[in-house]
Amino acid sequence: FLYSEVGEYYSKFGYDSFEVPTHSIPTENVSSTKVPKAHYHFLKYDDYQKLVESQYSHVKQDLIQNACDTDKTLVTLAPDIDIFSWFHDRDIFISKILRPDIQLEHFGAVLNQTNDHIIWLHDWNEEKLVIVRIYNENEHDLEAFKKLINIALEEAQLYNFKEITLWDSSLGGEKHHDEAFEYIKVFKGAKTLQPNSSVSAIRLHDKTQKGDYLWLNNDKWCWF
Repeated sequence: FLYSEVGEYYSKFGYDSFEVPTHSIPTENVSSTKVPKAHYHFLKYDDYQKLVESQYSHVKQDLIQNACDTDKTLVTLAPDIDIFSWFHDRDIFISKILRPDIQLEHFGAVLNQTNDHIIWLHDWNEEKLVIVRIYNENEHDLEAFKKLINIALEEAQLYNFKEITLWDSSLGGEKHHDEAFEYIKVFKGAKTLQPNSSVSAIRLHDKTQKGDYLWLNNDKWCWF
């Protein structure tokens, strides 16, 4: 895996590109629907191992299901708490340099009594909140997705960030994607299907051709 910041440069070395478009929601003049604090709690640095385990189980089950439906080679990255901690370490390090006045404590949120959660990264340079991962245990539950997006908007507004951004793959699978996409478009000034500055690319060691394999879970959280 790699995430190219220089377009198709790596294609000459045998990498196949799978760019995922992005969406953004501005925070200015946008009224987020307040989610009562009693309905969720924030994620601390590394206190959500069980939530990541839920992610892992979901990815494993999805992999098994896809294997039953196709004879193509399947590729995926497995969720691991260390992957998310890397994002948090980066977040903390940069915040101490650019915003030494704050004590960063919130790295996401989980809806109470569920495994539905969101993990984010504060982009202090570009003043935006980047959604690293949205996990809905029940992909039919659009209301959970709405709540998580609005919690993220509140977090972005807390630091006067300009916007929140997320990859299209964060909207979920076929069961959920289209409804989630329509919800994103509801926000005034939202920009959808924008070019991604980080182009996902992959090269299989056995030289399997692009049409002969599927890359599952090609999402922001895999970018490490």
